[in-house]
Amino acid sequence: MKDVSLRKDFLKESYRNISSINKDLKLLIKSPEDTQLLNRIFRAVHTIKGSAGSLNYLKIQELAHTSENLLNDLREGNSKLSDEIVEILTRTFEVCRELIESIEKISDEGDIDIKLVKSEINSSRVLNLGNIVGKFERFVENISKSSDKHINLKLSGLETKLDALIFEALKDPLLHMLRNACDHGIESINERKECGKDITGVISINASKDNEEIVICVEDDGRGLDSNQIKDKALEKGLVQKIELEQLTENEVYKLVFIPGFSTAKKVTKISGRGVGMDIVLSNISNIGGRVKIESVLGQGTTIEVRIHTGKM
Repeated sequence: MKDVSLRKDFLKESYRNISSINKDLKLLIKSPEDTQLLNRIFRAVHTIKGSAGSLNYLKIQELAHTSENLLNDLREGNSKLSDEIVEILTRTFEVCRELIESIEKISDEGDIDIKLVKSEINSSRVLNLGNIVGKFERFVENISKSSDKHINLKLSGLETKLDALIFEALKDPLLHMLRNACDHGIESINERKECGKDITGVISINASKDNEEIVICVEDDGRGLDSNQIKDKALEKGLVQKIELEQLTENEVYKLVFIPGFSTAKKVTKISGRGVGMDIVLSNISNIGGRVKIESVLGQGTTIEVRIHTGKM
């Protein structure tokens, strides 16, 4: 049984914070550009989340955390405030108040279902792909400065809309694919000269919609994948048996790079080479019902295509 004194303090603080949030939400509708007001709401929600978590009131903690994500989108300029968002947040904290009243009456959150309101919050978080990849230009610029490489990052389809769950699931995979292209794909300046290529390597990230699918392609004009090298490394690490390799198609061989711990890098760099990363790509994309395909031509480059059916979210 939770400490009575702690519970009383939690109830008093939470009622006060919810009243403050509801009051400030009404003010926010009239002053949507008021960042101080938005930050005040965020802090109150954060306090509710922390207090609920410390006492193991998981439903309140989950609702506060989900609301916090939406508010953070607004703070960072990834979303714009609307009447709909204010209504959803207002309903969310009405449910929080019901949960708190339940705790006051029976000492726990009861059987109140939070799935619907949580779903409403997530559905309202529609974000642009540009909010993810727009930050990658500095990443590539830093790699170019710290390595013997010239890399040009081209971005297109930044206006492609993503719901919050897809947005969050794509962050790490896209970064890992970009890092892999910079380190393993694009050659050094001297290597590109010897191959008769422009000294500046190009990495393109393109997003589009294909019916009900979001399609994201990460393409580089680098060295491409060496299927024989991948086979040798897979055998060396004991990841597959020789008889299995003999039955794999070229594209199936490429997919071996998604096995946890797999890396063909001859040395560990500041960017990659520890065999960590590409397995996260496949895992995260698969977890949201997506598919990953690799196409590569040795000496010309590699394309990784991600397809996610939006109906599965």
